[in-house]
Amino acid sequence: MKDPRFAEHLAVYVDVVRTGSFSAASRRRAVTPSAIVRQIDALEQDLGVSLLVRSTRALALTDAGSHLFDRAQRLLDDLADTHAEVAAFDDAVTARCGSPAFQPLENGTWSRFSQRLPNSIRIFT
Repeated sequence: MKDPRFAEHLAVYVDVVRTGSFSAASRRRAVTPSAIVRQIDALEQDLGVSLLVRSTRALALTDAGSHLFDRAQRLLDDLADTHAEVAAFDDAVTARCGSPAFQPLENGTWSRFSQRLPNSIRIFT
């Protein structure tokens, strides 16, 4: 993975395949078709393989393109799920303290900490 924009290019690639054209993907992303083509070209260059067979009428997937499309859909779905899961957290902090090294938390430090983070949860075992 040479290009740091790999994940972004994967998302564009999936849009192109799902919509069936560079133009449709560009409308969906509110960019020019040439911007979409440049991103797909960069993705193909990064991977060192052709992903699409391009003609004036239609796009077809190469074997590598088909494999990437299947994998990319799952990866992007996982990324979206991960984003949603982490975004659902609030600022709460849970501290589990069972060692004598954490006794200062029980003896006053915790109250100062919880004033700074009022959603924190204290669990001492």
